[in-house]
Amino acid sequence: MRYLFLLLAISTISIFKAQSVSIVKSSETSLELLFQFEPSQLMVKQFNHKDYIDFTQSSDLTLFEKGAPSLPFYSKSILLPSRGNSSLEVFYDDVIEYSGQEILPSLGLQKRKSITNDYVFGKIYSEDSFYPGKLATTTPPFLLRELRGQTIHLYPYQYNPIRKTLRFYKKLRVIITFNEKGHGINELLDPSASHLGKQHFKHQFITPVPKKEKYFEKPDQGEMLVICPARFKQTIQPLVDWKNQKGILTRIEFIENIGDSSHLIKKYIIDYYKKHPSLLHLLLVGDHQDITPYSYGFYDSDVYWSDSYYGQISGDDLYSELFVGRFSGTVDEVKIMVQRTLEYEKNPAAGDWMNKAIGIASSQGLTIGDNGESDWQHERLIRTSLLASGYSSVYEFYDGDQGGSDEPGNPSSTAIVKAINSGVGLLNYTGHGDTDNFISGNFHASDVLTAENYGKYPFVVSVACNNGKFVNSTCLSETWLSATHNNQITGAIAMCGSSILMDWAPPMKTQDEIVRLLIDPNPTVRKTSLGGLFNNGQFSMLEKYGIVGNGVVQTWVFFGDPSTVIRTQITKPIAFTVVKNSGDSLNDYVVHSEINGLNIGISKNNTYITSGTIINNNYTFSLPPSEISDTFLVTATLQNYATQQQIIVKEKSVKLDEQPVLTLNLYPNPSNNIVHIASSGPFEVDIVTLEGKKITTYVHSQPEVFSLDVSSYLTGSYLFVFKINDQIITRKIEIIKQ
Repeated sequence: MRYLFLLLAISTISIFKAQSVSIVKSSETSLELLFQFEPSQLMVKQFNHKDYIDFTQSSDLTLFEKGAPSLPFYSKSILLPSRGNSSLEVFYDDVIEYSGQEILPSLGLQKRKSITNDYVFGKIYSEDSFYPGKLATTTPPFLLRELRGQTIHLYPYQYNPIRKTLRFYKKLRVIITFNEKGHGINELLDPSASHLGKQHFKHQFITPVPKKEKYFEKPDQGEMLVICPARFKQTIQPLVDWKNQKGILTRIEFIENIGDSSHLIKKYIIDYYKKHPSLLHLLLVGDHQDITPYSYGFYDSDVYWSDSYYGQISGDDLYSELFVGRFSGTVDEVKIMVQRTLEYEKNPAAGDWMNKAIGIASSQGLTIGDNGESDWQHERLIRTSLLASGYSSVYEFYDGDQGGSDEPGNPSSTAIVKAINSGVGLLNYTGHGDTDNFISGNFHASDVLTAENYGKYPFVVSVACNNGKFVNSTCLSETWLSATHNNQITGAIAMCGSSILMDWAPPMKTQDEIVRLLIDPNPTVRKTSLGGLFNNGQFSMLEKYGIVGNGVVQTWVFFGDPSTVIRTQITKPIAFTVVKNSGDSLNDYVVHSEINGLNIGISKNNTYITSGTIINNNYTFSLPPSEISDTFLVTATLQNYATQQQIIVKEKSVKLDEQPVLTLNLYPNPSNNIVHIASSGPFEVDIVTLEGKKITTYVHSQPEVFSLDVSSYLTGSYLFVFKINDQIITRKIEIIKQ
């Protein structure tokens, strides 16, 4: 290893930012990564009439140990084998050493309720050693559906406060060795049979999915579970029907059948997920007294109320397998939320409103915000990104005189309401807040209720205290979702609000990542569902901030339907045709469209039948055979397109004089998710392996299509042994996992 010793004046010294990471070698037993860093200008700050290096003004992230040197660090996540442990070795090169330097200490993690610039030089400043002691560490492994990951923290800066020496390691080579034989933390003992983790979270990792695991390219919307009190059934049913129509298999369960305690709710969801591994969306319907949120305990007299807890299925980490949302309100208020969601997804208001946004921010936070940004700088950078990606306009409402499109002085609620009335698809707030208001702009719940944004519903992301404090109070998030004016629906399609006093910097990273994923030009990275945007934003924040960000994940509540697809452009029309397949089968159909990527849902009487995606201009599906003519609904949806539906009439495909047993049909075959069983009469079926081991038995008493979830079955052949009218009928089904 070589060292370069330099003595530079403080005014000319440089700092360094993570520039690149590359995979040097990769195998089943080890991974070698090379991290390289490049210099940029350093910022200096005076404290007690003395010049100090202030990394908070020029680095993405600095260490949060209060009273210890505030040095930059970086984080990246990798995929791990399903089982075992990992070990880490670090090698370095191109080390630069600076003498005679003073480094400011960290102020620690700050809450938005208060700001302190009182630097405290802790005990580390009296120790003759380099801080931090290691160049890299790893977090405990975490689970994310069928993925197992780990985050690497890199510390390319070390400082000795006694010698006043700063070291910088320009290159760090990290070797991670995998030992699958040892007992590991959060092992993937029973991986989900679905591919949704790879589809929705693959981009969170710098390492690719192992080649031995085929990545399933076909998009999947996942399934949805709605939990509500029984009295909400009639109100929520139109939303459930719509989701089944559009191709999201959706079911309702009543809280009365589960038990209204966080323990019982979590147990039910875990058991449900094991039986339905394609479950992705969870919608809780009702206020806190209807569906109990989970409490992580107390902080500064605040209770850590959480809904995200219910989506954390695997392992003891905070990475959620499910996108969790809540319709919080009375039956009448939830009816408004359902109607707004149906309108937004099926028939949005005309115009270009969804291509506009609002940014509201305080003037505070310089050096303590994410990337060292003040709140208004953070929002202006978001604005720049949105405009560069095609947004037509982004309103600026910042405290103080910040130039640009920001009006002089502090913004007013009147001006904000006027912008909302004009129509926006996205509203970002970063500043101080309380249960029913944004402090910047003096914008209260009462202002939401005066707005006249009929049919123009924004997605609101709030980095502020208590905007989601819905337990024992009515919070701003609830008002946004239940809002009406002149008996017409207004308000927001969804809102993210904190149930406690919010941390300052970490949620700003989530907000940044939501915007990045919203506008990313790569369709495999870009996220379209509101739940996907919010949760992936949270995961990115956890990677960057580690345990410092835990409270944000625990208490940032998503109000709204997480499966809703956000609109960002003027609505375009959909055209498609449905014809019988040219083959011999009377039950096969083809959907044709010039728009590739269309999501196609097939339903009957609001019951999910099957779903798929237009690829190469076509999607082929099979319908169950029947003795009579039957009708089915074909629904086509896609982000920024108008919903299109078409009824098809399927002619009878079996003779009337045939015995019911002859109408038995199983499809698709092979299958990887759902096997549909169509029979003209009741039946009992044993599912048996080829070795003769019975897996389960189902009894079906109705002459209608029965959908059997086989997504948890292993790849292989299975025998379906039917007992129908004293006859034994055996069919073989192939289960293939992608």
